[in-house]
Amino acid sequence: DLLRRRPDVRRAEQAAAAQSARIGVSEAQLLPSLQLVGRVGLSAEEVGKLFEGRSFAADTGPAIDWPILNYGRLINDVRLQDARFQELLVSYSNTVLTAQAEVEDALVGYLRGSEQVGSLSESVAAATKAVDISLVQYREGATDFTSVLNAQQVKIREEDLLASTRGAVALSVIALNK
Repeated sequence: DLLRRRPDVRRAEQAAAAQSARIGVSEAQLLPSLQLVGRVGLSAEEVGKLFEGRSFAADTGPAIDWPILNYGRLINDVRLQDARFQELLVSYSNTVLTAQAEVEDALVGYLRGSEQVGSLSESVAAATKAVDISLVQYREGATDFTSVLNAQQVKIREEDLLASTRGAVALSVIALNK
Protein backbone atom coordinates (compact mmCIF):
# COMPACT_ATOMS: atom_id res chain seq x y z
CA ASP A 1 0.00 0.00 0.00
CA LEU A 2 2.85 2.37 0.76
CA LEU A 3 4.37 1.74 -2.65
CA ARG A 4 1.07 2.23 -4.48
CA ARG A 5 0.56 5.63 -2.83
CA ARG A 6 3.89 6.97 -3.99
CA PRO A 7 3.54 9.52 -6.81
CA ASP A 8 6.73 8.41 -8.57
CA VAL A 9 5.46 4.83 -8.80
CA ARG A 10 2.04 5.97 -10.04
CA ARG A 11 3.66 8.27 -12.61
CA ALA A 12 5.86 5.46 -13.98
CA GLU A 13 2.88 3.07 -14.08
CA GLN A 14 0.70 5.57 -15.95
CA ALA A 15 3.49 6.32 -18.44
CA ALA A 16 3.80 2.59 -19.22
CA ALA A 17 0.02 2.25 -19.58
CA ALA A 18 -0.14 5.24 -21.94
CA GLN A 19 2.67 3.82 -24.05
CA SER A 20 0.83 0.50 -24.22
CA ALA A 21 -2.17 2.34 -25.66
CA ARG A 22 0.11 3.98 -28.24
CA ILE A 23 1.12 0.50 -29.43
CA GLY A 24 -2.56 -0.26 -30.07
CA VAL A 25 -2.97 2.99 -32.00
CA SER A 26 0.05 2.13 -34.15
CA GLU A 27 -1.27 -1.39 -34.82
CA ALA A 28 -4.68 0.01 -35.74
CA GLN A 29 -3.06 2.04 -38.52
CA LEU A 30 -2.16 -1.26 -40.23
CA LEU A 31 -5.84 -2.07 -40.75
CA PRO A 32 -8.06 -0.61 -43.47
CA SER A 33 -10.45 2.16 -42.51
CA LEU A 34 -13.95 2.41 -43.89
CA GLN A 35 -15.52 5.84 -44.30
CA LEU A 36 -18.84 7.12 -45.48
CA VAL A 37 -18.19 10.20 -47.60
CA GLY A 38 -20.61 12.66 -49.11
CA ARG A 39 -20.63 15.82 -51.15
CA VAL A 40 -23.33 18.43 -51.56
CA GLY A 41 -23.20 21.28 -54.05
CA LEU A 42 -24.76 23.23 -56.91
CA SER A 43 -24.20 22.36 -60.54
CA ALA A 44 -25.56 24.14 -63.65
CA GLU A 45 -24.53 24.72 -67.23
CA GLU A 46 -25.34 28.44 -67.02
CA VAL A 47 -24.75 30.84 -64.18
CA GLY A 48 -28.35 32.06 -64.19
CA LYS A 49 -29.69 28.56 -63.56
CA LEU A 50 -27.27 27.93 -60.67
CA PHE A 51 -29.84 28.67 -57.95
CA GLU A 52 -32.76 26.72 -59.39
CA GLY A 53 -34.00 23.52 -57.74
CA ARG A 54 -32.56 21.29 -60.46
CA SER A 55 -29.02 22.58 -59.88
CA PHE A 56 -28.76 20.81 -56.50
CA ALA A 57 -26.27 17.90 -56.64
CA ALA A 58 -25.28 15.35 -54.01
CA ASP A 59 -23.03 12.32 -53.98
CA THR A 60 -22.56 9.74 -51.23
CA GLY A 61 -20.66 6.52 -50.98
CA PRO A 62 -18.18 4.47 -49.06
CA ALA A 63 -14.45 5.01 -49.11
CA ILE A 64 -11.81 2.53 -48.04
CA ASP A 65 -8.37 3.70 -47.01
CA TRP A 66 -5.74 0.99 -46.66
CA PRO A 67 -2.13 2.16 -46.56
CA ILE A 68 -0.66 -0.93 -48.23
CA LEU A 69 2.30 0.97 -49.64
CA ASN A 70 3.24 2.35 -46.21
CA TYR A 71 3.25 -1.02 -44.40
CA GLY A 72 6.99 -0.96 -43.77
CA ARG A 73 6.84 2.45 -42.14
CA LEU A 74 3.79 1.47 -40.09
CA ILE A 75 5.33 -1.80 -38.90
CA ASN A 76 8.48 0.07 -37.90
CA ASP A 77 6.32 2.54 -35.98
CA VAL A 78 4.73 -0.38 -34.09
CA ARG A 79 8.20 -1.70 -33.29
CA LEU A 80 9.30 1.75 -32.13
CA GLN A 81 6.28 2.11 -29.84
CA ASP A 82 6.92 -1.38 -28.46
CA ALA A 83 10.58 -0.53 -27.79
CA ARG A 84 9.51 2.62 -25.93
CA PHE A 85 7.05 0.51 -23.95
CA GLN A 86 9.80 -1.94 -22.98
CA GLU A 87 11.96 1.00 -21.91
CA LEU A 88 9.15 2.37 -19.74
CA LEU A 89 8.59 -1.08 -18.21
CA VAL A 90 12.23 -1.19 -17.16
CA SER A 91 11.92 2.33 -15.79
CA TYR A 92 8.79 1.31 -13.88
CA SER A 93 10.57 -1.72 -12.43
CA ASN A 94 13.51 0.42 -11.34
CA THR A 95 11.16 2.98 -9.78
CA VAL A 96 9.35 0.26 -7.83
CA LEU A 97 12.63 -1.29 -6.65
CA THR A 98 13.99 2.08 -5.55
CA ALA A 99 10.74 2.89 -3.76
CA GLN A 100 10.76 -0.50 -2.05
CA ALA A 101 14.33 0.01 -0.86
CA GLU A 102 13.44 3.44 0.53
CA VAL A 103 10.36 2.09 2.31
CA GLU A 104 12.28 -0.85 3.78
CA ASP A 105 15.08 1.44 4.96
CA ALA A 106 12.57 3.73 6.63
CA LEU A 107 10.78 0.78 8.28
CA VAL A 108 14.02 -0.69 9.56
CA GLY A 109 15.12 2.73 10.83
CA TYR A 110 11.83 3.17 12.64
CA LEU A 111 11.82 -0.30 14.21
CA ARG A 112 15.46 -0.23 15.30
CA GLY A 113 15.12 3.35 16.50
CA SER A 114 12.07 2.44 18.56
CA GLU A 115 14.01 -0.38 20.20
CA GLN A 116 16.90 1.98 20.90
CA VAL A 117 14.56 4.56 22.42
CA GLY A 118 13.29 1.93 24.84
CA SER A 119 16.80 0.86 25.82
CA LEU A 120 18.03 4.44 26.12
CA SER A 121 15.03 5.38 28.25
CA GLU A 122 16.00 2.64 30.68
CA SER A 123 19.61 3.83 30.54
CA VAL A 124 18.57 7.42 31.33
CA ALA A 125 16.49 6.19 34.27
CA ALA A 126 19.47 4.20 35.56
CA ALA A 127 21.79 7.20 35.09
CA THR A 128 19.33 9.38 37.02
CA LYS A 129 19.37 6.86 39.88
CA ALA A 130 23.17 6.83 39.76
CA VAL A 131 23.26 10.64 40.05
CA ASP A 132 20.84 10.51 43.01
CA ILE A 133 22.91 7.81 44.74
CA SER A 134 26.18 9.67 44.15
CA LEU A 135 24.62 12.87 45.58
CA VAL A 136 23.50 10.99 48.69
CA GLN A 137 26.98 9.46 49.06
CA TYR A 138 28.58 12.89 48.64
CA ARG A 139 26.31 14.47 51.28
CA GLU A 140 27.15 11.68 53.72
CA GLY A 141 30.85 12.10 52.99
CA ALA A 142 31.37 8.65 51.48
CA THR A 143 32.71 10.00 48.14
CA ASP A 144 34.05 13.20 46.71
CA PHE A 145 32.21 15.47 44.26
CA THR A 146 34.07 14.00 41.26
CA SER A 147 31.88 10.90 41.32
CA VAL A 148 28.78 13.16 41.29
CA LEU A 149 30.15 15.03 38.25
CA ASN A 150 31.00 11.78 36.46
CA ALA A 151 27.48 10.42 37.08
CA GLN A 152 25.94 13.68 35.81
CA GLN A 153 28.09 13.56 32.66
CA VAL A 154 26.97 10.00 31.95
CA LYS A 155 23.34 11.02 32.49
CA ILE A 156 23.69 14.00 30.12
CA ARG A 157 25.36 11.81 27.48
CA GLU A 158 22.53 9.26 27.71
CA GLU A 159 19.86 11.97 27.54
CA ASP A 160 21.55 13.49 24.49
CA LEU A 161 21.73 10.09 22.80
CA LEU A 162 18.06 9.47 23.64
CA ALA A 163 17.04 12.83 22.12
CA SER A 164 19.01 12.22 18.92
CA THR A 165 17.57 8.69 18.62
CA ARG A 166 14.04 10.05 19.02
CA GLY A 167 14.85 12.54 16.24
CA ALA A 168 16.09 9.71 14.02
CA VAL A 169 12.87 7.78 14.66
CA ALA A 170 10.85 10.85 13.68
CA LEU A 171 12.90 11.22 10.50
CA SER A 172 12.26 7.55 9.69
CA VAL A 173 8.52 8.08 10.09
CA ILE A 174 8.72 11.12 7.81
CA ALA A 175 10.69 9.15 5.21
CA LEU A 176 8.14 6.34 5.45
CA ASN A 177 5.23 8.71 4.82
CA LYS A 178 7.12 10.55 2.09
